[in-house]
Amino acid sequence: MSSPEASVVLWGAQDTEHARIHASDESVDPAELERMIASQVLLHRLAEAG
Repeated sequence: MSSPEASVVLWGAQDTEHARIHASDESVDPAELERMIASQVLLHRLAEAG
């Protein structure tokens, strides 16, 4: 979904099969967290440059 007028970005686990979101054994792939952090930094830098 594209929302060019949005003022916020929501981040979260995408792989519901492996993440088991809100289950008692919920987990997050560390590599996915790393990619989310890198994306957040890139977006911040782009916003500062724009």
